[in-house]
Amino acid sequence: MSVTRVAAPAPAALYVDVPQEQEAPGAPAHQPRLLCAASNSSQQWSCSNWAGTVSWAPSAVVIPNSEADLAAFLQASAAASAASGSPRPAMKVVGFAHSWAGLYTPAKASDGSAGITLALHKLNGITQVTDTHVEVLAGTSFAQLFQELHAMNLTLAWPPGGIQGLTVGGAVSVGFHGSQMSVGGVSSVVQGLRLLDTSGNAHELDDSSQPEAMRAA
Repeated sequence: MSVTRVAAPAPAALYVDVPQEQEAPGAPAHQPRLLCAASNSSQQWSCSNWAGTVSWAPSAVVIPNSEADLAAFLQASAAASAASGSPRPAMKVVGFAHSWAGLYTPAKASDGSAGITLALHKLNGITQVTDTHVEVLAGTSFAQLFQELHAMNLTLAWPPGGIQGLTVGGAVSVGFHGSQMSVGGVSSVVQGLRLLDTSGNAHELDDSSQPEAMRAA
């Protein structure tokens, strides 16, 4: 899955790629879907889910290029809040925005100011493969993951079904169920996580040494 910011004079925009259906290789490729956009005049962002049934207007859309960028943003946000004594704006991460529920919409502050949308689509790809597990970044789509695994003559034991545009991080966080009743949701096959807290600090979690933290995550 890729992310594109449209350069001026066109409006700033965030697109997500919609993968072509694998069972119909001759079908026309889908066009990238507009997830968020902002006008040049107001820089007011407007976002919506895939069906247009959930809309929100974040104060900003942050698209880090790396984990270091994300950590730096979170650290700067925490420092600014501490220096000013004012609450930090709410933040939510958005993936493919496929859910009918507004799980990815940041809450508004008590004064009505909008929160911030974090888009991790540039944090994508496989980072490590072992005999039994694959490590991927949160913004990796299932379509990309399967393509990269296929190049290694590998695949997943857990089938996500036909919605290949979902990001791995998004699917894990919302308890995406997949296509088979014989296995649990995607989170049931996750063995470890690397999380950044709201201060930008990294935490390594795994099932064997921190099962309670894994369940909470």
